[in-house]
Amino acid sequence: MGAELVPVSPAALAAGNNNDYAGVGASSFARLSADAAGSTLTGVVAPTETGTGDRLLVIVNISANTLSITHQDVLSAAANRFLTATGATLPLAADDTATFVYDSTTARWRQITGVV
Repeated sequence: MGAELVPVSPAALAAGNNNDYAGVGASSFARLSADAAGSTLTGVVAPTETGTGDRLLVIVNISANTLSITHQDVLSAAANRFLTATGATLPLAADDTATFVYDSTTARWRQITGVV
C-alpha cells in the first residue's frame, strides 16, 4: 500500500513572518494561503511522532499571493527551520508546490523537490 498524504487547510497565514508555524500539525499535505501583503514561513514545528522515521511535508500555496519559505531563518527554532535546495528564500507563487522531508539527523526540513 502506498503512502497517504494527510491534508490540512489552516486559516490564512499572517502578513510578514510566520515563525515556528504550528498550523500543519501532523499533516503531510499543507494547503497554505498567504496574506495579500505576502507571507513568509520561517519554520514549521518539527514532528514529534516517535517510531515513524522522518516525515514528508508537501506545501502548496493556494492563494494568489506569494508565500516565501526562508532558508535557515534564525527567527524559528533550529529544529523547525528549512534547508532550501538553493540556500536562498524559496518563493511560491499561486498554485506552486514544494516538498520537504524532516531530516532527523540534521534536525531540519530539507527540500527534496523544486517548485512545481
